[in-house]
Order: sequence, then C-alpha cells, then structure tokens
Amino acid sequence: TEISMVMDSVVFVPGDSVVSRGGLNRDMFVVDRGMAVMNMPGKMPNFLSMGSVFGEDIILATVTDVPQQRTFQVVSMTYLDCHSLSGLKLRQILTNGTFPATFRSIR
Repeated sequence: TEISMVMDSVVFVPGDSVVSRGGLNRDMFVVDRGMAVMNMPGKMPNFLSMGSVFGEDIILATVTDVPQQRTFQVVSMTYLDCHSLSGLKLRQILTNGTFPATFRSIR
C-alpha cells in the first residue's frame, strides 16, 4: 500500500509520447483506462490497455543505481489514464519504509 499511496495520476491525449526510445528509465506506468501502443525495434507492436504495466525496468535501475536508456517507445492511441511511479519515490519507500531489509538483501 505504501507504493500505491505515492503513485501519481497522469493523463495523456491521443498521440502523446508516454515513453521515448533512448530516454532514461525514470518512471514506471500502470494503465488505468485507454489504449497505447509499445513499439520495440524488430518486434511487432504491443497494445497496452487497462492493467498493463510498462517501464518496470526502474526497479532494477533503482536497486543497481544504474539508469538505462529505454529500448522502446510508448504512444497513446486514445485518452490514456495512468498511474506512474518514479524511481526516486520507489527508492525512498525501499530505504525508509517497511522494506529496508528487503532493499539491502537485493542489492
């Protein structure tokens, strides 16, 4: 519940770039409503809708202190309601919340 309490609501209009290929992995998203498409080089497009999660690579970046460039692009197809979690907020929860022992063990 700590994580859900710090997530931000974000709305994108059709055609918005939610995640840009080559950008740093700083946020993770959960789709609440709407549709988006994820494009990865050399792969078929992946359609995202309610319940889809993308950008979860921030978890690895947070525990290793090594941000990576995104290898995919996500563009909204309709109005897109999401919740986002930043790597900074995730780190604060893992180090100060009820999870510091878990954070130390996975590092």
